[in-house]
Amino acid sequence: MEDTASLRQAVLAWLEQAPDLPSIPQAITDVALSTQPEFDALINAVVGAAPKSEHRDLYGKADDDWVPRWSTLLGGSGLGDATRLVAQGATVPVEEVGVCCMVG
Repeated sequence: MEDTASLRQAVLAWLEQAPDLPSIPQAITDVALSTQPEFDALINAVVGAAPKSEHRDLYGKADDDWVPRWSTLLGGSGLGDATRLVAQGATVPVEEVGVCCMVG
């Protein structure tokens, strides 16, 4: 794992804007994939922290390129659940946000 500090910051930035998202999981996915620059930053941070050579399970092929799979990032890591809870009004203590579940 390369740069976990950048990944943690990207996760925090994503969760900071989560209160403005819909609380329905599919809607979160749709919004994340279409309009949120924070999600793009999160994907870039994952690429920096967990290269495909070390974490192939995080990647899938799209348009002849290997990219992080959003389903794994949001579903398999718990980030989608955290996003949904924050969208529903839960507070996430910043000091408790880690990245081990994202790429560990």
